[in-house]
Amino acid sequence: MAPNANFIASRVSNPHHHHHRSNLPHTPPASAMPEPDKRASAQQAVDILHEISTLLNCQLDRRAISICVSMIERGVNPEALAQVIKELRQEAARVEARMAENQAS
Repeated sequence: MAPNANFIASRVSNPHHHHHRSNLPHTPPASAMPEPDKRASAQQAVDILHEISTLLNCQLDRRAISICVSMIERGVNPEALAQVIKELRQEAARVEARMAENQAS
């Protein structure tokens, strides 16, 4: 696992946190749905979450939302995931600022 992946994994896993299913629109269990219905339902959920993300100016595209949902469904603590995303954005801003400084000098 790459160093960043280890950092993210250590930040979002919490063995003491018993996470319940996400608050996505209710759909029947995946095993009870035919494959095309599963895809359509998942796409609808991502579309709804993307609209919410856009309204809240979260700056998450559909792919990022899909990854986050997948991680949360696998038991990742949502609050920890949100914190890691914030920290990564802050670090990216610092790196971009340093790169801009280096180009200016």
